[in-house]
Amino acid sequence: MRDRFENRIRGLQVRSAAGAEMLKSHMGDARRWKIELVLGTVRSMRYLGRGDEAEFDVEGRKIALKISGEQTLIAEGDGVILAGRARDPFQASLYYNETTGASSLESTHKSFRYLLMGGCLGGLAAFAILAALVLTARHEPVFVAGVGALHVLIYLASVAASGLLLKLSLSLVSIGTSIRKMWLLVQAVTSLDCPPN
Repeated sequence: MRDRFENRIRGLQVRSAAGAEMLKSHMGDARRWKIELVLGTVRSMRYLGRGDEAEFDVEGRKIALKISGEQTLIAEGDGVILAGRARDPFQASLYYNETTGASSLESTHKSFRYLLMGGCLGGLAAFAILAALVLTARHEPVFVAGVGALHVLIYLASVAASGLLLKLSLSLVSIGTSIRKMWLLVQAVTSLDCPPN
């Protein structure tokens, strides 16, 4: 499969040497982030459950694709580019249909932007809680005999809340970054098909 992909890239028109270097960079990122790119023709397409998940074969490999609020425009016989985490069975996170030009690139772009923004805002909120806690503790020492147990509980609850918020924020940033890497990789591969300007 890798040979087929590399031969395809060599056979496509690359707009510039910078474009080829950018693609090599994205491929390196994909290996580091354990992201896999699957290219091929869709076979044996079927919808599962309430129609919110599609299952099909590409080059003899089973692929599952979640449909989230949009209609998946993939049909049997279409040439597709799929990106997802490298695991078995392959769960595609985004797709590009080479036959029709339909894709989930736009919705994926919005998704990773919201995830990254939410993660950054959550991280800032966690640090703001800790900063307020430190400033309050500097003016009113916590472990002095005159301070009540209620204050200590409030401080401990604030530390726990900021820790949980920070953990959630880091998770959102990690997921958003992973999805962004997939998006960049598919964008780089699809841009190779464009004729030079």
